[in-house]
Amino acid sequence: MKTKVIGYMCSIDWNYEIGKALGGSTIYPSVEDLKENHPSSGKGECGIIKVKIEFEEEIEKGKY
Repeated sequence: MKTKVIGYMCSIDWNYEIGKALGGSTIYPSVEDLKENHPSSGKGECGIIKVKIEFEEEIEKGKY
């Protein structure tokens, strides 16, 4: 199991929505994927940031 993953997200989502947005905030696997699927990213409306997601604890064991 991976313990750390690098991802990319809109800086507005990071500053104002991460952990608060109903339905969550999307973290993309590449800058290109972020720009393609988040229309305001990379166009001056919001910046792009690189984030590190780190596994901390399994709360509930799943079938897979």
